[in-house]
Amino acid sequence: MIKFFRQIRYNLMSENITGRYFKYAIGEIILVVIGILIALQINNWNEHRKRMATESLLLADIIEDLKLDFQELKVNDSLLSIQEDVVKLLIKNPNDSFLSKSADLSYLRFWATIHPVTFADNIPDGIQRRENIELLKTYQRSQQRVLESNKFYGTVILQLVRPFLRKHGVHNIDGALVPVDAVEVNLIDYDTLKEQFGSVGFREVLFELHLKLREFRYYLKTLMEETEKLVPILKSRIQ
Repeated sequence: MIKFFRQIRYNLMSENITGRYFKYAIGEIILVVIGILIALQINNWNEHRKRMATESLLLADIIEDLKLDFQELKVNDSLLSIQEDVVKLLIKNPNDSFLSKSADLSYLRFWATIHPVTFADNIPDGIQRRENIELLKTYQRSQQRVLESNKFYGTVILQLVRPFLRKHGVHNIDGALVPVDAVEVNLIDYDTLKEQFGSVGFREVLFELHLKLREFRYYLKTLMEETEKLVPILKSRIQ
């Protein structure tokens, strides 16, 4: 092909047809420019396709992480529900016979912690589409609210509830000797705890615990709802 164009150029020069030669030269330049533009367009298309493929893989990974996180949130919410029921009963009707017989009383000292795998660090750099970035940032903000609330709730458990129970000797020492995988383990002695019913100190402990527990559950359930909505949206955006 190059020899062909060279031959045309040579013939035009040898025949001293200057006007036609310049027209040919301009046409050849235009063809070269068009070729370069086409090559650049193809290269850009290939790069875009690679970026979209990378983003799709990352979105697929995020979806799997969200599914794992949802299961953890669901389990924690179930446990927190039991804890909230125990706290409400201690506030409204502490002499209920259910508390004296149920191992659920141990949930008074329970601390639910969450460890999300989604965005353990930051949103991956490979996510480049603006709509996906904004979507994930919104979810990340909700996730941070849950983590913050979990921290405050945990502070109440570690610095208020458990110290109170230790101070008044409420723990059932024999419960600590039961195998970890036991179905029911009562770590709190109801009769000893009963001595604190009606005391200002115990009511303040229950007040703070219920306040932070209710707030934590609210943010946690909100995140669960957002997780369920986010998964199908991300699936629809995988190319």
